[in-house]
Amino acid sequence: MMTENASFAKPFHMYLSPHFDDAILACGGLMHRQRTRGERVAVITIFGKGADSSSLSAFARHLHAKWRLADANVTISRQQADIQACKIIGVSHEHCDFIEAPYRRTKEDKPLYCTYATLAGRPLEEDAVLTTAVTHFLKRRTEQVRAEGFVPVVYLPIDIFGHVDHYLLCQAVYQLADTDAQFRYYDPWPSVEKYSLQENAGAWKSSTFPIDLEIKTKAVLCYRSQIGFWGGTEKKARERLKRYALNIGKGQPAERIWEVGTPGGCCDVTTSQEASPFSLAQHRWRLRDFRIFLRSLKWNDLREFLPVGTGTCLDVGCGTGPHKEAATKAGYTWIGLDYPRTQFNIAGDAHNLPVGSEKIACVIFWTVTSLLDNPARAFKEIHRVLEPGGVLCGSSSFLEPVHGQSTYGMSHVVIERILRTEGFSDIVLIPDIPGFALILWTFLRRYAGYPLSELALPLTRLWLLPLAFIRYFVSFLWYRMGRGTAFGMEWIVKVMPLEFAGHVIFLARKK
Repeated sequence: MMTENASFAKPFHMYLSPHFDDAILACGGLMHRQRTRGERVAVITIFGKGADSSSLSAFARHLHAKWRLADANVTISRQQADIQACKIIGVSHEHCDFIEAPYRRTKEDKPLYCTYATLAGRPLEEDAVLTTAVTHFLKRRTEQVRAEGFVPVVYLPIDIFGHVDHYLLCQAVYQLADTDAQFRYYDPWPSVEKYSLQENAGAWKSSTFPIDLEIKTKAVLCYRSQIGFWGGTEKKARERLKRYALNIGKGQPAERIWEVGTPGGCCDVTTSQEASPFSLAQHRWRLRDFRIFLRSLKWNDLREFLPVGTGTCLDVGCGTGPHKEAATKAGYTWIGLDYPRTQFNIAGDAHNLPVGSEKIACVIFWTVTSLLDNPARAFKEIHRVLEPGGVLCGSSSFLEPVHGQSTYGMSHVVIERILRTEGFSDIVLIPDIPGFALILWTFLRRYAGYPLSELALPLTRLWLLPLAFIRYFVSFLWYRMGRGTAFGMEWIVKVMPLEFAGHVIFLARKK
């Protein structure tokens, strides 16, 4: 097991942080502890360079909007937050000029990583040169530490949590395995919360250290652009950070560091079967999870799902423009497209969009597919006009009765198939109002008019909720007694709402 007083006299603790917040989120308390003992500590942010605002992909602009940072000031703002956090901890900071994944581009000036799926994958071939450059930098930096009379102790994240920059950094560090550097690994928080420890961690050995949670929390909250990912508010972020620290320390705030019992203490994350002491945690079903099903028993609105971003939003089949406000609020410049008989900015046909290729950041395609002669052609056109990383947000009728000139009722299965065929990624399918309610709503509307149709959803809830809960509760009892697999609960929550959805909402990004 690791001790804080290693076998060498003068350690230099080098915390490699793929991004501006990773190291302090995981190890801010241990860093502060080491500094109070007078040891040298540095946080080295590897991917500390962004891109100028003129070469940002739609995906990068979407991330900036989520962070609530202006495109032109993102890198400076994040650097300043990191400097402030390091000052609170009492450690030095170094910001490298390697470009972060969402900003890296090909030789043809196309974005390399412009979807969440690619960002969570492995480095592309074009990043081989970057990996070598990071390795050379780390070798020079550790040699400098030795020249100053210290022995480098290198800390890096355990790479299981799905980010290309983390994986690339681990690849680069592995090239240092034949040096005398000491290697330590930290749990990337908050991603680590989705995982559980393996019963047999193999060569991995952990040590925990008590920390000053208040100091760490104060430093963590400097990264204000990220608070939305840790709970949404400062209070929830504090609570989540405290809960995790107490869990690690079994009641006392603590952090955990790992060593690997291999020569050099460095694990080859690209080939090793022991690349991590973690495995993806199995969902533990609870009665309260039935609330997920309840969310499907309502009318949904575009505003709940439209991702934020900047650029032009093309509303295909805009009608009278009911989605203009939602698009504008999400940060886009709205342009409507429809046939000439309605209000529009552009008159056109979804099968042949009168827009140049890769000019649009967002396409709204709400309840249009059922009225088209060839929906697949429309999806191909949408893919053409979207920028790389641009988002498509739409919905499609499925179990809705024939209305007007409707021709297609598209299930979630065929929607996903078409989206993948046309080259979309980050596909999310969301069940809208149940088909039972939509059929009743259509019948009542035609039978007695709009006032009576408002009873459709309450009447559907009246008979569907008891049936669904009985199935869920029986499955829950068998699951808790160890005699069931939770199939019934999973079917009610995940499968049934999509299978019987009157409408299907879909989100996707262009690769």
